[in-house]
Amino acid sequence: MMLQLDFDGSDFIGIYGRICDKYGVFGSNVPDATIKEVEKNLGIEAIKTTIAYANIIGSMLAMNSNGMMVNNFINEKEKKKLEALGLNIGYTASNMNAAGNVILVNDKRALVHPKVPKLKDMEDVFGVEVVREDIGFRNVGMVFALTNKGVLCHPDLSDEKVKMIEELFGVKGSWGTVNHGMPFVGCGLICNSKGVVIGKRTTRIEMTRIQDALDF
Repeated sequence: MMLQLDFDGSDFIGIYGRICDKYGVFGSNVPDATIKEVEKNLGIEAIKTTIAYANIIGSMLAMNSNGMMVNNFINEKEKKKLEALGLNIGYTASNMNAAGNVILVNDKRALVHPKVPKLKDMEDVFGVEVVREDIGFRNVGMVFALTNKGVLCHPDLSDEKVKMIEELFGVKGSWGTVNHGMPFVGCGLICNSKGVVIGKRTTRIEMTRIQDALDF
């Protein structure tokens, strides 16, 4: 399933939302009708909220089917909304505000850059092994779009790095862009094993590459 939408006029889908196979979290600026469409087509239960009063959920939050990591500036009201999903919740250190930018995770493993501060409870939150590896980018959460079936990679990654990512997460993948040439694919889409939501500027050639890489 491929949906081509905008989130309140923005094609930066991956900045304002984050999903996994079961759940989704969206910024409070995303219209209810849009969220319902995503829920229906990608088979998730979703909430909308802010994190630290910001709508950039995709940057602030990293999530798989077991849990989520979020920055520790979250307020009590926001925390209660996230807790309603019933997932484990972990909190990053104050010098790591954008968990979604620097953590790449599915239901098999998680990846962070070696310079990202160690978080002792991350493996417990996600229920998976956390691997520290340099793939050439620190912001791994936006360099890739990852599911339990496939991975879409920044076009500048080498064959060697793509193969490493495939083996690490147990998926097949390929290179691509979104929104008419955006290489940081995690900014322009959200995805799970059932499908993907992409920005409206995404071309047909990009759609084909996205579909092949994410294997749906």
